[in-house]
Amino acid sequence: MSYKDRAQEKAHGKAYYAAHREERAIYNKAYRISHREEQLHRQRVYAFIHRQEQASKARAWYAANKERARSGKVKKAYNLSPTEHISLLNKQTGRCGNRGCGNKVFICGKGSPIDHDHIIEQTRGILCSNCNRALGLLKDSIFAIRGLAAYLRRANIWYEKDMPEKLKQMSAEQAQLDSLDREEQRAN
Repeated sequence: MSYKDRAQEKAHGKAYYAAHREERAIYNKAYRISHREEQLHRQRVYAFIHRQEQASKARAWYAANKERARSGKVKKAYNLSPTEHISLLNKQTGRCGNRGCGNKVFICGKGSPIDHDHIIEQTRGILCSNCNRALGLLKDSIFAIRGLAAYLRRANIWYEKDMPEKLKQMSAEQAQLDSLDREEQRAN
C-alpha cells in the first residue's frame, strides 16, 4: 500500500506494530537467535574500526565523571552507596578497622580498601591497604591470624633481654586489644 502522505504512513505503521506487538516480538527474538553470529561479527567489526574513537569517548567521560565512576564500582562490587561508604569511614573515625593498626584511611585516588566477606558477600568495614592485603593473603582465616600472633609472641621471647621496653609496649598493646575484644563480645 503506497501513501501520499508520510504522516499517514507512519500512523499506519504504528497501528500495525501495536496490533501485532507479540507476533513481532516472537519474530524479532527468533531472528536474533538465528542470526547471532552475523550480529556479533557486525559489532566486532564496528568496535574494531571505531576503537580509538570509543576509547577517547570513554576516557573523556571518565575524566568528567571520576567520582561517579568510582561510586559505581563500589556500588557494584560491595553494594555500598557513596553515603554509606563515607558513613562507614566516619564510624571508624577515619582509621583502619583493625584496632591494632590505627592507620588513617582516606577516600581518594583508588579509594579506601573495603573489607568484605567473599562467601556471604557482605561488607565488614574499611581497612588500610596493608591490613586488607594481609587479611587477603591469610585467606580470612582466624586460625592463621592467631597462629601468627602466637608465633610472634614466642619469637619475641628471644629478644626479651635486648628489648624490654618494646616488649612492655607490645604487651600493653595486647592488653588493650584484649579489652577491646571483650567489650565487643559483650556488645554482641
